[in-house]
Amino acid sequence: MLGGCLLTRSEIELINAIIVRIGYKIPELHDPEFIDALPREGSKAANDSRKPDKQAIAALRQQVMELSALGPVKRGFAFEEILKTMFALHGLAPREGFRLTGEQIDGSFELDNETYLVEARWRNERAAISDLLTFSGKVGRKAQWSRGVFVSYSGFSEDGLHAFGQGQQTNIIGLDGLDLFHILSGSLDLDDVLRRKIRRAAETNRSFVPVRELFAHVT
Repeated sequence: MLGGCLLTRSEIELINAIIVRIGYKIPELHDPEFIDALPREGSKAANDSRKPDKQAIAALRQQVMELSALGPVKRGFAFEEILKTMFALHGLAPREGFRLTGEQIDGSFELDNETYLVEARWRNERAAISDLLTFSGKVGRKAQWSRGVFVSYSGFSEDGLHAFGQGQQTNIIGLDGLDLFHILSGSLDLDDVLRRKIRRAAETNRSFVPVRELFAHVT
């Protein structure tokens, strides 16, 4: 335990190597008993330390269920806050929405040292081709390595997804209400969902793949 955060053995060894390079050494971090007591990367203890608090996730699920009673504007802002909290609970270092000249970005987060811009939308209709093109354009006008996650609670139109995938490389992936349901119910981990969607997009150029196609136990 360092600063209230459980670190793995490999992480402590990396910290030690960096400190040695700058000509310094912290004896306590090199103590063999301390090193041996640390969980190894991939161990149950290390993985459990990174899992979000179950009660906090349950509270978010309840908040999502209550959003339908709000008006469109309040619901939109509340949805953004819920997503930001969800990203934070999974250790993805979210940033609040921000406005640039002529455009609004609903937020951003980090996963595997990559930055993702966020589009959050709760509307009655599914996101169409125009919505996908607009957000993809926002991402494309940023740094070359920028990526995007479009969270559309009502999902995405089949025609829109088909048209969007024709003749261009996708720089965004999508999450819908079913994805959020499984994440906030605890049956799927947000990190796993994002990574599988990212990989499938790289393999197929499909910006949105439903979780039932990515996880065998999801129907």
